[in-house]
Amino acid sequence: MNTQFGTPLAFETALTRLQALLRWLGTELRTLLPAPLPNFVGKFFSQRFLIIDGNEWRLGFHQDSEDWVLLNMEDTDADRRERIARLDPGAAHQRVTTVIPVGDGFVRRVHLPAAAGERLRQVVSFQIDRLSPLRAQDVAFDCIKAAHEEDGTIAVLVGIVPKATLQSYEQRLQRMGLRAGQFALADTGLKFRPVDRSWTQQERVQASLGTAVCVMLAAAILLTPTLRESELTRLSAEISALKDPAAEAQTIRNSLLGMQSAIGAASEEASRPSALDTLRFLTALLPDTVQLTGLVIEPGSVRLIGSAPNAKNVVQLMNRSRKFKGAHLVDPIISQSPGKELFQIEADVMPERPR
Repeated sequence: MNTQFGTPLAFETALTRLQALLRWLGTELRTLLPAPLPNFVGKFFSQRFLIIDGNEWRLGFHQDSEDWVLLNMEDTDADRRERIARLDPGAAHQRVTTVIPVGDGFVRRVHLPAAAGERLRQVVSFQIDRLSPLRAQDVAFDCIKAAHEEDGTIAVLVGIVPKATLQSYEQRLQRMGLRAGQFALADTGLKFRPVDRSWTQQERVQASLGTAVCVMLAAAILLTPTLRESELTRLSAEISALKDPAAEAQTIRNSLLGMQSAIGAASEEASRPSALDTLRFLTALLPDTVQLTGLVIEPGSVRLIGSAPNAKNVVQLMNRSRKFKGAHLVDPIISQSPGKELFQIEADVMPERPR
């Protein structure tokens, strides 16, 4: 299907091409379905045909099918209705394409200029009074291109059927529980709309559901901005209402952080060793042979000045204690007399454990 963009496109041509596109799309989709789904789906959506042939009418899915529901027109309408309901119950819920004999209408072959091909039906409608012995308002017509002639004209096949004939068939179908979707003139490809175009009950239900869906979609589209604005207004009000509790929570948090800093400072101050405790610990730690002449206690450290028989033993005692660490001699040991060494020892004081 080729479409030249920029060229005028008549409604009939556009409709024909759209139908061709939909048929092609349906064929492609059916090929994607796993077997045997295509047959089931095809039967569910396929169009039913009713072939009118004398006193024997045939109802089926394809014109060339052998699986027909045969209807004897000499039977009563009730018998035919019962037979259809028994052999093809779905036929009552779907319009059927009724194929009528060529003798119920008449076919004309006319030649028109090639330019008329884009608006063929409109052009032919102007000539129905000349082509038909009946008035234009009393007949239904259809037309198709038959061939392109060498002189530049096109041959057009025009089919004309009296509306009274179509209406008579429609009434007979209704008595059998069927509704005509369209009429087709046998072996011509010409089709005609039914005279009675009123909707069936199923079509009215479908139209109601479709209308309800369209109304809901339209309402959703129209109400979306309003609902969005209402939602934003509600969220803005909720945010405004949370501002005061959030400010109060921030104030409480700042207060807690301030208290935490004070508690940390107090804890650090409390963990510092006191001079009295350090002195008491040294008194208990050092033996009586050690004499201190100087004691310097600073935050975190201590310096001992004194004498002892063995200064290195004093360093070892302090390092083995739980109070001091890193004890070491600052200056070289000075021997004042036998058994007596002068020393200066520095050590770090361990912080007090919190109680």
